[in-house]
This record gives sequence, structure tokens and C-alpha cells, in this order.
Amino acid sequence: MLRLVCAGRGLSGRSFSTFVRTTSSLSLAAGFWALPGLGASGQVRAASFDITTNTTAAETLSSTNDTGTVAAGVTLTYSADTSTPTVTVTGTDTSLTNYGTISQTNPGGGRAVRVNQKGVSFTLTNADGAVISAAGDDAFQSNKDASVTIYNSGTIESLGGGQAIDLNAVTSGTNEVYNYSTGLIEAFGADALRPGVNGYVYNAGTIKSENVPGNATGNDGIDAQSNSGVTIDNAGLIDGARHGITGGNTDTTTNGAYAMTITNEIGGQITGEDGSGINIDGFNGNELATITNHGTITGNGITGDGDGVDVDGLVYLINSGTIKSTQAYNDVSEGVTVGGGTIINSGTIEGDNINGGDSHGITLAGIDKDSSGNPIPTEGIYADTTVTNSGLIRGETGSAIAVTGAANAFTVEIDNLAGGIIEGGGTEAAIYTGGNDATIVNYGTIEADGTGDAIDLGSGNSAVQILGGSAKVNGNMDGGSGTSTLLIAPGAGNSFTYDDVISDFSSVEIGEGTITLNGANTYAGTTMVDDGGTLAGIGTVSTTIVDDGGTLQPGSGGNPGTLTINGDLTFSADSIYRVAIGAATEVSGEAILNNASLVLTSGNTINVGEKYTILTAADGISGTFDASGTFYSYEVLTSYNADDVFLTFSYGNLALPMGASANVMRIANALDAAVAENPNTQLPSAFNTLFALTPQQLQTNLAQLTGEPATGAQEGAFRMENSFLSLLLDPFAGGREGGSDGFGAASSTGALAYSAESQAQMPAYLADAYAQALPALKGPPPALVYTPHWDAWAAPFGGGAFTAGDANTGSHNTSTTAAGFAAGADYHLAPGALIGLALAGGGTGWSLGSGFGSGHSTVFQSGLYGITQFGNAYLAGAFAFGNYWIKTNRLVGLGDGGTLDSSFTAQGYGGRIEAGYHVPLTAVTFTPYAAVQPQVFTSPAFSEFATSGSSNYALAYNSESSTQVRGELGTWANTTLALDAGRSLNLFGRTAWAHDWQSNPNLDASFLTLPAASFVVEGAKPPANLALTTLGATLDLTGGWSLTAKFDGEFGKGAQSYAGTGRLAYTW
Repeated sequence: MLRLVCAGRGLSGRSFSTFVRTTSSLSLAAGFWALPGLGASGQVRAASFDITTNTTAAETLSSTNDTGTVAAGVTLTYSADTSTPTVTVTGTDTSLTNYGTISQTNPGGGRAVRVNQKGVSFTLTNADGAVISAAGDDAFQSNKDASVTIYNSGTIESLGGGQAIDLNAVTSGTNEVYNYSTGLIEAFGADALRPGVNGYVYNAGTIKSENVPGNATGNDGIDAQSNSGVTIDNAGLIDGARHGITGGNTDTTTNGAYAMTITNEIGGQITGEDGSGINIDGFNGNELATITNHGTITGNGITGDGDGVDVDGLVYLINSGTIKSTQAYNDVSEGVTVGGGTIINSGTIEGDNINGGDSHGITLAGIDKDSSGNPIPTEGIYADTTVTNSGLIRGETGSAIAVTGAANAFTVEIDNLAGGIIEGGGTEAAIYTGGNDATIVNYGTIEADGTGDAIDLGSGNSAVQILGGSAKVNGNMDGGSGTSTLLIAPGAGNSFTYDDVISDFSSVEIGEGTITLNGANTYAGTTMVDDGGTLAGIGTVSTTIVDDGGTLQPGSGGNPGTLTINGDLTFSADSIYRVAIGAATEVSGEAILNNASLVLTSGNTINVGEKYTILTAADGISGTFDASGTFYSYEVLTSYNADDVFLTFSYGNLALPMGASANVMRIANALDAAVAENPNTQLPSAFNTLFALTPQQLQTNLAQLTGEPATGAQEGAFRMENSFLSLLLDPFAGGREGGSDGFGAASSTGALAYSAESQAQMPAYLADAYAQALPALKGPPPALVYTPHWDAWAAPFGGGAFTAGDANTGSHNTSTTAAGFAAGADYHLAPGALIGLALAGGGTGWSLGSGFGSGHSTVFQSGLYGITQFGNAYLAGAFAFGNYWIKTNRLVGLGDGGTLDSSFTAQGYGGRIEAGYHVPLTAVTFTPYAAVQPQVFTSPAFSEFATSGSSNYALAYNSESSTQVRGELGTWANTTLALDAGRSLNLFGRTAWAHDWQSNPNLDASFLTLPAASFVVEGAKPPANLALTTLGATLDLTGGWSLTAKFDGEFGKGAQSYAGTGRLAYTW
């Protein structure tokens, strides 16, 4: 080391160099010099350094490109005096990297690191876990206008009265602070960070100021002071004992120019513990703060004012996070208070005051104090101002948005988009626009939660527009003392209902859509109903003009009521007056009708012959209405006196649309006929409703009244009977196939055909099977005698069917199921002849498409049958009876209709005659056949009853007898396979054509409450021609047992069905 030991004092740089050249008593140590009398603690190192052991000597980076490093776990501490920093920077392009601790521990003052040379550039890196601290002053200060960059992942702290980082002196150089996620910049009793002019601060960690005893005011997280151009990007926490972030130009000797840009990222927090989250002082529109918030900004005024964002000048604010003030001592607590500019909110801006004082979501006003802090009259806004909201703006105890400054020429526009909420509380209006001209455009919700108005336009000349189908206003709307207008236009097909009071508007315009006004409105300006607009309600409006294409409709929703007009009412020639029964308009002045169209609303309950007053005018009626408009199925008489307009109704024919179905037309004709029989008699109220429906509504509702579900009982019964008859005469059931005992394959003898002679007459495949299964007999067999015997069998059966409805008829798609379990016995009288009987139990079910109803039945069946064979020909016949316990269900949605059920017992009868001929071939036997199957289904007269709702539309059905005669032509095919142990497997199938002569599934019905209205309802009709298919197999087991499985299908135009049968038989 080179050590310079100087005996003199106060050496300048020049005298020092001279001293080096001329003095012989000099000791040198590289980069280090000491003055006599200072001792070790007074040592100051010069040039680059690398501290690896604890030291108390101060360091200096004095030359270009000098570097300093403090190793991890190592302490560089200085405390000898308050004027010497622990590290002094005077050289340019220098850097200091700290992994350990750099501290100035003198409580009387002194900085840990200080840049003390103008124009130099310096970089400080404070690593994770590293500490830079000062006990009595700034931890880091640039005392000159230098360029400084700080990277902090550790702790930079001032413990008593100074800033953690002070760059206030930097006015032209770069000053950037990067505080990473583990970084802490903290000051006790002072601001945590002061950037310089055009400074940049990035924070992902914590920047925080704390109050200390004796210094409990004015301590901010970041204080830019009057340094303009500062940019702050926060993703961590900025927490000020007073304001979170502050700055601004309050020097009234300047033009007030100042700019600051703040971005608070998602998760970022900016908090003022006893002040504003962001506070920027100023005094005119030359100050602009650009704020983008995706996180949380909070103000809290414990001892003074505290706002979320407080900018005395102009602001460009974009918020998708939360900006909130929780309280303000003896002041208004405001989420945002600014002197004007642009605010775009999709998050939450909220002013609360937990101490019960006033609060605003947004206040628009200039300053209310002079540069000395003395109160002055609040100035007006400093520029045209726009607030666009799609989130929530709320004042818990006051206005959501308030313009409170002095009136001036600058304008205010408030655009509340769909989904946006502007909500006020207390006694103030949710929106108050003061003395400025304002435009309020609302697509969302404006709501007064307290006793104040929703909108108060103050003294400006302003306009309110309520647009779109989702717009809502809850609370009164006051047009103020200026000349203000109101437009309500929800748009075609949309509606807006308002129950509160409209006052002090110079005009109210009803635009496109339906607007219902139910409040006792007091405005005196004209009400204009535009083309495409409908004014409805039971409130009060001013003088009203209904323009061409506009509609006036007294009443509100289900309440017909009266609409009151204070003034005159004028209809244009092409306007519309739409009324409901019980609704009317009362006019305090004159009503001028101008031949406007008179139209009746749908769904009215009308007493025919009664005279209804639909309009009254105190100063008389001028002109008439055109009553040729839509009165649906009523005929109407319009009459007038001097002050009133009346309507009187009589029944007309029910008006159906073109192409209405036959079922609907039949029921409409029935109702028309009932009216024609007694034209002056009032129908039951439930049927009056039908005459007040549009044609399309009438068609839909009449379809519900036809009672079509009851027609499904017939189809279910026919399918159940068909399955039962097919089961009785199944030619391939166990015990009936392959031999002289049944009517499957042919035989020429009356004995069992096991002899060689018999086998010679058999088909070759049967002869081979017997030859393999039985040993050859030696000699003639013994004579066998036929013995009559029994077969007992049991069989589950069932299936489902779909039948398409017919739009012309008005029938609906119908799905039908039929299933049961049968048991019976065959008695074999003689070879090729048997008789039998069977019993079955089961059920049917059906349902109509589109929810038009359903039904089901419980069934008992019995049957007799017989079969005989003549050589290769056979003849079979069966008779069956079924008893059906039936229930139906349908839902009527018209009026007070409900669920209608019925319950009745019906019977079914059927028979089948079948003949066929066996044609044996080499491996397969074909059996062409023909069959006739007649059925009859009889139902008694029965009636419906209500299980919910009313029985107004319940029907009474006449007794009915329906027939179906089926003819079948087809062929069976079967083959027998010999198995081991004396068993055999018979495979069979069928294809056939069937034609059904079936009466239509119709029922005669009439209404219980209107018996004169009788009609025929027709259900879905199955096709006449069908293709039949069958596949099955019978397994002959040992010991007299056999098992059969069969699958059947029927296919026709618009219909198909599938059925399955299993059968177990025993022969003894």
C-alpha cells in the first residue's frame, strides 16, 4: 500500500502534489491517505475499493470508472462526523455494489452514500439482503445534478429525519430507481423517495414512509416535489404516512406547468395512511397527471383531507382496479378529485367516510385553497371534461359524480356505458353537474341510494340521454334552473320503465322503444313522442305531441291504469293510440285526435256490450280516431261525446292466421258456433281471453285446448292387442315347430317320424340330422300310439313405436309403448291340432311432442286360440279381450289454466285368422301365409278434472268406438340345426306386407264450462301400409323345455315400431 502521511492541514490538491514532490518524510499507501490527529475512524479511502472485512473507514469513488464493492456479511460503517458520508461519489461512470451493509450511524446526521459532483454518472446496486442505512439523514442523496441509477433488491432506509433516497437535486441528469420484489425503501420521519426532474421509479417491492414522534406530518411514500416529468411504475406497495405519492407545482409565479405519469399494475398498492393515495398540487390546467390504475389506490384522511386521487390540475385517468377514499377529517372524502380532464373507469372509484361526513366518488373542481393553504372560493374546472364509466362509481354518503366549482364555459360529459353503475348516497344527487353545461349519456344504471336525486343538472344548460335496453335510473331527475332536455330512447324492441319524478326539464323526448313513466312528473316542457317510440304509464306528463309513427299507450304492464297529461294532447294523422281495457288517458286541456289509429292491446278480458271510456279531455275532444285497426276477434263500436271517447265490444269470429291446422280450426269454429247461438250472452271469462289474442297467439293457445292426448289411448290399445294376438299364434314357439305336433314343418304320418321310411320322406337336412342323432333301428319299429298332451308357456313382451304428427291436421308426433307378461297353455288334441288359452297383464303409455300431454293405461288381457294342420297347410285362429284402466294428462298455459287429468276404463276386442302352406326345400322351409286381424276399441264418455290451476278449459269426451282391420301377406322361413344331447335349434324369420283399415284416431269433445262448443280432435294417424319383419330362434332343450326369443319390426311412412318377445315353454 502507498500511504500518504501529512504533517500539515488543509492541503489543497495543488499543495498536496507539491508536497509529494518536495517532502522526503512521506509514507504512501495506494488509494488511502490519513490526516494526523484523525485516527483510524477518520480515514477516507480514495479510488476503487473492495471491502471484504468489516471497516469503519469512509470511502470515495473519485475517479472515472471507479468501482466499489462491499461483500456479503461485511459492514462498511462510518460515524465519526455528520458531514462525511460513508461513501462519497465524485467520479464519473462510477458504480457501487453492496452485498453487505453500508451505514452512517451518527444520529446527528450524515449520509450513507452521497453523489457530490455535478455531471457525473453513478450506478448503485443493492443486492437482496444488503442494507444501506443512515441514522440521522438520507441513506442515499445526490447533492448535485448528476445522473444516478439505483437497483435495489435489499433495504435502503433512513432511520431519523432524512429520505431513504433523495434525488431532488437532479434537474437534467438521468435519475432512475428500480426497487425489485425483495426491495425495501423506507424512511422514518421523512419521505421515503424523492425523484428528480424527469425521474423514473419502478417498484415491485415496498416504498414506505413512517411517522416518528416529533415528525408526524408531511412524510410521503414518494414526493416528487416540484420536479416535473416524473414517471412511476408500481407493481408493489407504495405507502406514505401522509400521501402515497405526491408532488406538484404550487409556485404561482410560474405558469403552473407540471407533469407526472403513474402506472399502478395489477396487484400494485398505493396508499396514503393520513392523506391521499396520489396527491398532486397545482393551481391551473397547465398541470397534467397521467394515471393508469389496475391495482388499488387508497386515501385515508385521519387528521386532514384524504382522497384516493387528488389532482389540482388536469388528469388523464384510466382505472380498471380500485380507487377509494375511506375518510377525510372535517372535509369531503373523495375517490377522485381533479380539476378536469379525462377519466375512463372500468373498475371501482369510491368515496366513503366512515366518520359519517360527506363523500364523493368523483369531484370535478378547481382549487379551494391558495398557495398558503388559506381557503378561497372553489374554482371551476380547467378544461372540458369527460367521464366514461363501465364499472362502479359510488359516493357512499354523497354524490357519485359532483361538479362543485364555480360555473365557467368548460363542459362536462358523463358517459355511463352498459353495465356501468353510478351510485350516490345521502341527500346529494348521484350525479350533480353544478353550473357547467353537461351531457349525460346513460346506457347503464344511475342510482340514488339515499334521499337525493339520481340526476341534478344544477344551473347549466344540459342534456340527459337514456339509451339502450339495459339503461336504468333509480331516483328523481331534476333538470335544474337552466334550459335542459331529456331524451329516453331504449331502441326498437327494448323498454325503459321509470317510477320516479322528472322535474324542470324544458322538453322530454320519447325516442324509439317503449317508455313507461309512472311517476308524478312536474316538468312543464313539451313531451314529444317520436316515430317508433311508445309512451306508456300511469304517471303524469306535460303537454304531449304524438308524432307520425309514435304511440301513446296508457297503462303500465299488467296495470291498465290512467295516464295523466297536464296540458294538451295532439295526435298526428299517422300516430297510434293503443289501449287496454280499463286503461285511459286524462287530459287537462284539449285532445286533438286527427284520425289517429285506435288499436287494442292483446290479452284483455272484455265484457261484451259494456261501454269503456278510453280518453277524457277537460277542454274537449277534437276529431275522431280511425277504429279500423286491430281489435283481434272482437267487433268494436267507437263513440264520442264532447269530452270523452268510448269503446263498446261484441264478439266476432276468432281470427286465425292463414294455414291454421284442422284441429285448431275445428275448435275455433266450435267457439264461433257457440257465440252464434247466443250472440248477446257473455262467455265465461276464460274464453273472453281468446278473443283478445293476436292470430298467432290464438293458434298457439287453441292447440293446447284441443285435448289431443286422449286420442293416444286407441293407438296404445291396438298395439297391445296386436302383440298379444301375435304371441298366441306364434308358429315357432316351443312345441309347435318341426313335426306332426305343431304347424311348422310337414309330416305324412300320424306317428313320430323317426323310421327310415319316414326319414326318406323328410327333407334331406332333417333326415341327416335324425340319422346322426339316433342309432339305426334293426327291424320294424314298434307301433306308437299318439297321446294328447299339454304345453305350458310364459312370455314377456313389449316394444315402442313412433308416429309422426301431421301439421295440416294439427296432430303432434306421438311416442307409444306397450309391454306385458303373458302365460298360457296349449293342449295338443291330435297330431297337427291344438287349442289353448292365455292371460296377460301389462300397460301402455304415450306422449305427444312439444309437451302437449301424455297418458298411460294398466291392461288385463285374455285369449283363446286354436291351430290345425292339413298336410303341408295349416289354419290358425285366435280371439282376445283387453280391459284398459286409462289416465291422461295435459297442461294448459293460457290464463289460469293448469294441469288437466282424466281417468276412465275402456275395452278392446280382437281376433286373428291365419292360413299358410309349408314348402320344404333342401335346408330351409318357406311358409307363405295370409292373415286377417280385426280389432275394436271402445271408450266411454269421460271428463277431465283439474289437479292444479282451474278447470276452465276441461273437456268432456263422448263415447267412441274405433276399429282397425289388418290384412297381411308374407312368408316365414325356418331351418333346424341338430345339436348334441338331443337338442336342436330352430332359426326363423318373416317378411310381410300389412295393410291397416283403421278409423281415424278421433274423439268428439266439448268444454265443460261451454258445452255448446263441441268439436272433433284428431290425433296422429299411423300409416296404412307397413313392412313387417321378424327374426327369432327357438332352442329345444331336454326334458320337454324350450326357449324362444323373437324380434319384430314394423315400418311405414312416418312411423316405425320395434318389439321383442321371450318365451319359455314346457311340454308334458
